[in-house]
Amino acid sequence: YEYDDGHGYTKPRRLAAYRWFSKHLEGREDTSPEPDVKILSPEELFCTKTGQVATAFTNEETVYSLNQKRFAEVKKPGATLDSIRSMVGWAPRTNAVTVRSYGTIEREGYRIEKLVLEPEPGIPVPGLLYLPAKPASPKVPATILAFGAGKASANTDAEALVRAGRAVLSLDLPGMGETKAANERYGSDWPRYFGDYASTMTAMLTGKTLVAMRAEHIARAADYLASRTDVDAGQIALHARE
Repeated sequence: YEYDDGHGYTKPRRLAAYRWFSKHLEGREDTSPEPDVKILSPEELFCTKTGQVATAFTNEETVYSLNQKRFAEVKKPGATLDSIRSMVGWAPRTNAVTVRSYGTIEREGYRIEKLVLEPEPGIPVPGLLYLPAKPASPKVPATILAFGAGKASANTDAEALVRAGRAVLSLDLPGMGETKAANERYGSDWPRYFGDYASTMTAMLTGKTLVAMRAEHIARAADYLASRTDVDAGQIALHARE
């Protein structure tokens, strides 16, 4: 059953559900009107005395405090890179990275190639590749920039690095820059309550955390740079920030 209205269990949907249950459980479709429903107060609907799990029990744990405790466990002596990778779901691919080019911008002393990388099927990662116009050697060192505000915010850093002779690949990782959810770009309150929901759900549906997915995409960007004939594969650095 479909009805062209908003999110929720609205009356047309409820009436369809009554008909379906009565047909299959009673052998007839009940098409009688829905009786009046008393709307309970918020207090009557509370599942705890205070209405909040965090204040209803003596431990007063929250999602944030539990995450901090988990983080403290990870930081204990004995934690290894492999154990951290296992915890977050790190599993980068090894096949060649699909890269599409969308033209070049010429600047004084360097050029910018507009790219879209596909580090895993169906997940595009926009990027800008800055290349020196007159490299000092056939293969130059490279830096990957992953800024929380997106690749547009990294232009000043990228320009300084490319003028110093480095290749620079600035990325919009999932949930950043061009890959932000549309409702976040246009002022919805949704991200304030739920954070980077769309990218987080995409990561979970592929069996990993958002941290792992972003890290894997950075690793795949490094693979792409290493495959280029004009980049020194032994000198690829990363600069990331919120």
